Amino acid sequence: LKGILHLPNVARDINGDAFFSYLTYLWCPGEKTMISGIKKLLPGHFMMVNAENEVDITTWYDAPVMDSGRKDEKFNARDEFLALLDETVDAQRISDVPLGSFLSGGVDSSAIVESMARQKADKFETFCIGFEGQGFEAEGFGNDADYAKKVADKFTNVNLNTQVVNAGIFNKLPQMIYHLDEPQADTAPLFVTSICAEAKSRGIKVLMSGTGADDLFSGYRRHQAMGVYNKVKFMPAWMRGASLGFAEKIVQNSNLKRRLNKLKYIFEKSEENIILSSFYYTSPEQLMNLLHEDLQEAFSHRMADHLEQRLETTKECSPLERMLDLELQGFLPDHNLNYTDKLSMAEGVEVRVPFLTKEMKAFAGRIPDAEKVTNAGAKMFMKKALEERLPHDVLYRSKTGFGAPIRVWLMGEALPWLKDVVLSDRLINRGLFNRASIEALIENTKNGKTDGAYTLFTILVMELWFRQFVDAPVPYIEKFEGDLLCN
Repeated sequence: LKGILHLPNVARDINGDAFFSYLTYLWCPGEKTMISGIKKLLPGHFMMVNAENEVDITTWYDAPVMDSGRKDEKFNARDEFLALLDETVDAQRISDVPLGSFLSGGVDSSAIVESMARQKADKFETFCIGFEGQGFEAEGFGNDADYAKKVADKFTNVNLNTQVVNAGIFNKLPQMIYHLDEPQADTAPLFVTSICAEAKSRGIKVLMSGTGADDLFSGYRRHQAMGVYNKVKFMPAWMRGASLGFAEKIVQNSNLKRRLNKLKYIFEKSEENIILSSFYYTSPEQLMNLLHEDLQEAFSHRMADHLEQRLETTKECSPLERMLDLELQGFLPDHNLNYTDKLSMAEGVEVRVPFLTKEMKAFAGRIPDAEKVTNAGAKMFMKKALEERLPHDVLYRSKTGFGAPIRVWLMGEALPWLKDVVLSDRLINRGLFNRASIEALIENTKNGKTDGAYTLFTILVMELWFRQFVDAPVPYIEKFEGDLLCN
């Protein structure tokens, strides 16, 4: 995007539908960008422009939907999976420069590292993120470094490097936004930057990553929610919501209470809306309240986004399969792979993703839904297949993702800075948000009445993006006057 915006006379008109998508999902699915006249190519598409400036966009590949109706084959799934994993990792670790790996201590990166260690005699470097501070467990975050060390200690040829971070990493947000071109409100790109910079300083030019396993083998909490929905979809929507509402009132754990509240919100809807709602970080109701009154009507009449359009093509599939299709058609290319590719290459490091080969995709399509998500949790087929290779507490630890304790940080030491940005005259004068609603969201998030941390973070990132990509003659990395947060 920044390359195009360097050209003279390129209009900086904002695409309202994309603006709403970034606020809803943290990323924008499909072709649209924040700039009305600039689009992204969809996955599996290429564009040709001839000498007459005629443009032709062609689809050359579309990942097939995983259809449970064809999952009746008899095969030794566990052994075949492990053999395919080793074969893929072996092929992708071929390199004429030093190679290492991400190691979060989760199932996916641990499986990659274990496979590398059993096939590679030489010692190699792995990298993970650790957090400073306390109170993160209540937010659903353990310390990845503890689990990563358990995996690394199993092998004499694996060396673990831990990057310890705190809220001071927010100082790198302008750099992150510049490289992304988009206002993707996630801390994961900052961690990719941190790890890749450390890897490069140690001479590592290629890193292996576990990205994609969750999207193929059903590793996210929203996939587990689809497993629950499959069992209760015969119930009226109001009854599903009432049951979860009761459970939410009696639990004490704030993290579990927050998840039950979200589950209640999504289960009170139709199947299509349940699937879409599972991807929301800001609900339409909350977003409507935050918008300036001049935008509220436009939001009410916004066009169906790429995910909504895609859902129309998978009505014959199971709820889980429909959701997995949206992972491959949106969340993965427009979010995870987008920031992983851009932020790693900004540091001069190549990231390889063994789980995202066509062969691995085809294999995952043969695994029945009921073996991916069970009463015991998500991604169960993969976990059971790896039981002889990885420690039990690594396989069955709570899902944390490649995220950060953002609620603790934003409502703690970063709160003064957050307010300086999201309540600034500069932001309010854009005519996009209602100041009183933002103030209320900050207060309600701080006192625990609502969970608005990611919505507030999105507004913050959005404002920084406007300053860098719209206000300035050419995009730039904003230079803060000193560190706004702790180092």
